[in-house]
Amino acid sequence: MTLEAVVADVLEHNPEANFYSAEIAAAKGGARTAGMWANPELSSTYGGKRATGEGPAGEGVTWSVSVRQTFEWPGRIPLRKAIANQEIRLAELGFA
Repeated sequence: MTLEAVVADVLEHNPEANFYSAEIAAAKGGARTAGMWANPELSSTYGGKRATGEGPAGEGVTWSVSVRQTFEWPGRIPLRKAIANQEIRLAELGFA
């Protein structure tokens, strides 16, 4: 066996090296999503109501629909990006 083959085999089957490779990949994925806005959320409810009294408000169907969007405070997205970049550097340092 050549030295290059031994080194390649050790790196391929080293659990710690594989762990840090996965950490680097996860940190890069986190950095990619750090600058994205959250998706809007849609929710709905449906039900029935019964109230005592007379008139059209006495009994019937109720429903509601709502849409929510999270708004980020100024400076929060750059902060998340900086944290994600530091996580990448930390994972690369552990791998080294």
